[in-house]
Amino acid sequence: MLLEWDAIEVTGAPSPPDLPRPWEPATCSPPGLHGELVTWLSDVADWVNTQHTWNPDTAIPACWGYHPHLVHDLAVLADHRRRAGNEPSSLLLEQWHRIILPSFLDRMRLAIGQRCAAGHQTPYTTELPADA
Repeated sequence: MLLEWDAIEVTGAPSPPDLPRPWEPATCSPPGLHGELVTWLSDVADWVNTQHTWNPDTAIPACWGYHPHLVHDLAVLADHRRRAGNEPSSLLLEQWHRIILPSFLDRMRLAIGQRCAAGHQTPYTTELPADA
């Protein structure tokens, strides 16, 4: 799925209207594709937590999949990082580090707060919410 988008972006070809857009999770509804999306977002959450957060209070919670707003924000964050990594210059990557990631983490902290600390701590692994 992402490789198809990479090819479209490199060639400048028009994007097919039915091509799933991983930054918009609802477009990835077929079961196999949905599983791919969940794996990708889980890998991104783990990567952000191990490489970009040093304080447990700023980490993406294991229950991110139970929060539709986090699913959507994480998908956009992941796609921004993918695009920045594909650029020949470091400009988009610098913007990702300086603006996009901190904004995501701030929104997440404001939205989640400490609500999950005593609640649903089972890691999310199987399905995104139906409205995601």
